[in-house]
Amino acid sequence: KSFSGLGMSSVESSNTNQGIQGDEIRVMGMEPVDLGVDATWTKGGYGNYDANAAITPTYTVSREWLVLEWDNIQRSNTEGQLIDVEMFMRMGIDYEPGEYELLFAYDNINLADAQGSIGLKAADGRAFISGDIPIDLNIGNKLGFNNMDEVLHDDLVVCLDYTGPEISKFDVKFQAYIGEQAANQTHQLTLVNGLEGADDETITLELEVIGNLEMAGLTDMSVAENETISFDVLYADENQVSNQIEVLGENFTYEVSGHTSGSTVTITPAAHFHGDIDVTVKVSDNVNPTDAAMSSFVLSVMSDGEELGCTDSSATNYDENANTDNGSCTFPEAVIPETEIEKDKKSSSGSFGWLLLAVAPLMALRRKRSQIN
Repeated sequence: KSFSGLGMSSVESSNTNQGIQGDEIRVMGMEPVDLGVDATWTKGGYGNYDANAAITPTYTVSREWLVLEWDNIQRSNTEGQLIDVEMFMRMGIDYEPGEYELLFAYDNINLADAQGSIGLKAADGRAFISGDIPIDLNIGNKLGFNNMDEVLHDDLVVCLDYTGPEISKFDVKFQAYIGEQAANQTHQLTLVNGLEGADDETITLELEVIGNLEMAGLTDMSVAENETISFDVLYADENQVSNQIEVLGENFTYEVSGHTSGSTVTITPAAHFHGDIDVTVKVSDNVNPTDAAMSSFVLSVMSDGEELGCTDSSATNYDENANTDNGSCTFPEAVIPETEIEKDKKSSSGSFGWLLLAVAPLMALRRKRSQIN
């Protein structure tokens, strides 16, 4: 039968027929045989064979199946028995029931007798009879044996399903309810498979839960130094819970006109600051803060050309980039030499001595008066 519906790729047939010249049929590797003008058979090592016998290998477009087609094949030394066979062999094993690994399709059947077999056979070791007579042991499964006239017919397809030890493999499917608190998060799921006679198998999966909020992206912006900039925040929300708009970053303050979609955010960079600021605008659910959407952009604050700072090079905080002094200069404390300190000490001691001499007569006079009284 033709299985073109499976998407087979076209491959050149490897037909061994090399052409017909008059009443002579010439096949590669065989001597020509004169069988008459209507000859359709060629002599081979195991009898005569149909001149149109051939094998065609091909495959499906997906490379999932290898396909071999035999045309006009026959059993050795059995002229008049012709059969077309196609074999489909899956390149891998599918453990699901009904997903077959081998398919044999038969058509154009002409039997000379009922002999033959259809099935699979594999070696299973060797046994000895009477201690010295070896006998090969085989295992397999058959559809028919020497009853081909009962089994074979046109359009027959034999399907073989692999049922090895891996047949215990199965798919696990489950459903889960995702609560509001799980929104906009990645959760880890752990499945423990208890295997009889073996250690438990642990499988870990990550489940990413999409949030309810979706926010329009913000592009990079610029603003002059000591100026403000405003923009609208647009977002969509799958639920009816109220939300909150926040602005995250450094070197600026901000105000929000509201918290609904379309609200205006006004950013004021720090005074006299210029440079780039990383700004993140976040919209989050008031009930479940993890359900949030964010958008980031770079705010470039352009310099006005005036650089405030200390312009005195002798100051400890001198700013070489400053072009306008802002009165912030600080200077080191004056250091007094030790010799000056010693002179001050001596001068102070001499003055105190004269003072004592001047006070002494007064004290003596006072004592005398006290005695007279």
